[in-house]
Amino acid sequence: MTPNQNWQEAPGDVASRFPVRILSQKQVFEIANDPDSLLRLVDEAQSVNRTERQSKRDEAESDFISLKNHARALDARLSNGERLAGELADVDRQIALFEKGGNRDLLRRYQSMRRQRQVLDDRASELEANVSTLRQAVDEVEPSDFSADVFDSVPDAHALMDDAAKRQTSTVATLRREADELDEFRNKWIARVAESAWDAQSKLVAERYRDFVAQLTDEGVDDPDAYGTLIQRQRVIRRELSALESVRQEKDDVEQRASQLVRKLDEDRQNLTAARVGFLESVLKDNPDVQIEVVPFGFGPREAERDFLKTLGREDRSLESVLNDSGDRGVLAELFRDAPDDCSVRGDYLAAGIRDLKSRLLRIHTGDREEPGKKRLANHLQQMTPEQMDRLLLWWPEDALRVRYRRTTTSNFVSLSRGSPGQKSAAILAFLLSYGDDPIVLDQPEDDLDNYLIYDLIVREMRENKRRRQVIVATHNPNIVVNGDAEKVIAMDHQAGQCLVTPNGTGCLQDPKVRAEICRVMEGGRQAFERRYKRLRQEFSRA
Repeated sequence: MTPNQNWQEAPGDVASRFPVRILSQKQVFEIANDPDSLLRLVDEAQSVNRTERQSKRDEAESDFISLKNHARALDARLSNGERLAGELADVDRQIALFEKGGNRDLLRRYQSMRRQRQVLDDRASELEANVSTLRQAVDEVEPSDFSADVFDSVPDAHALMDDAAKRQTSTVATLRREADELDEFRNKWIARVAESAWDAQSKLVAERYRDFVAQLTDEGVDDPDAYGTLIQRQRVIRRELSALESVRQEKDDVEQRASQLVRKLDEDRQNLTAARVGFLESVLKDNPDVQIEVVPFGFGPREAERDFLKTLGREDRSLESVLNDSGDRGVLAELFRDAPDDCSVRGDYLAAGIRDLKSRLLRIHTGDREEPGKKRLANHLQQMTPEQMDRLLLWWPEDALRVRYRRTTTSNFVSLSRGSPGQKSAAILAFLLSYGDDPIVLDQPEDDLDNYLIYDLIVREMRENKRRRQVIVATHNPNIVVNGDAEKVIAMDHQAGQCLVTPNGTGCLQDPKVRAEICRVMEGGRQAFERRYKRLRQEFSRA
């Protein structure tokens, strides 16, 4: 930035662009007492890079959940398949009745004979109507009566009336005869129809038709004329089932992708453990005082219980069938019960057990499996949503760290949990100094540590650290300054509420003024120089 320019915000993450580690003794002590904090520090290593791994895992888990939800949506569409398949079977069976043997010909013959009978019946009705018309005409043609007195003075008119009446009477007789003959013909004609070969065939067809209708009724077909409708419905159902077949193929593909993804997530989880192991082995292979071992999936069921219950949606209270109060019964106790102590084989053993456990729980959820003595767990699993069960398939217990340190150069390694606060802090600080090349700032690392721990664990690591990183230490302990081979010493004084640099005490250890200031200010400064002298003499004699 030039004097005429303003400050501007630069892009990027400060921690990644300007990496530096700042630690106080209090922070180190907190890390020593919190295994999760130490594991987080391991995960920050570049070769482990838990942050990036977790980001990719979160994305993959989201994809897995989406795939499972999509598969269930497709399955809901496929649920109509069974109904359609059943309906198609019924339609096929009904159509088969129409097409079985001569049933189709029977229907055609029945329809034809029914039309023929209608024509014959219409003709019989027509003949009956003709007879009725003729008989009605008789009544209408019958001559009416008249009084003869009307024509007493007109004889010829009377004769004319008689002639008309005779002609009408003759016509009436003819009409009555024709009506009787037509009625007789109608009755004989109807009898001939009833005695005809056609009528016998028609009755046979009708009888067969009634039997056929009874069969249709038994198969749920109410309309004997529904053949065309059934054929059309058959085509529609087959089209729908064909469309569902593509849905079934899509569902199979989605489920296969989900299975592949969950297998990859399982492998990635085990790869995380392997990365942690590889990192710790690389940084501690030459460390004679500290050992840190990754315990795959934790020490036991109690450590896994909380996260497992959270996955089950039971954070509020425990389930005895998951883990009882004494920790010796429940599905988690069974999981860890025979797990080997050897961490090189423990991971694969528990990974197989975890997959089997999740498979068992999934079958309990669907009702395909019963677990004696775990009724409450079974009830809870069966109430969980499918998506909750999907997330259970993604559950894995967290790893644990087993930290051991050597109290003296000749002693055996012991668990860090058995150490004093100072011993715990020294072991953790030695580990923190054993890897990385970022600048590191330490604030009074000697607090709570005795001189042996400072010299044998901390000072040696600081001398090694100087070769690959910048180390800045604020300290009152001369062993750190002198035996750590400080390349520059800055003496500080407190005056009037301010921290000031003391010029006479600032410089290299070769400067007499600096050595004098160290001996004056720091308790045990002269002994530190004597120890440094002995160390250097031993190194030169070995060379």
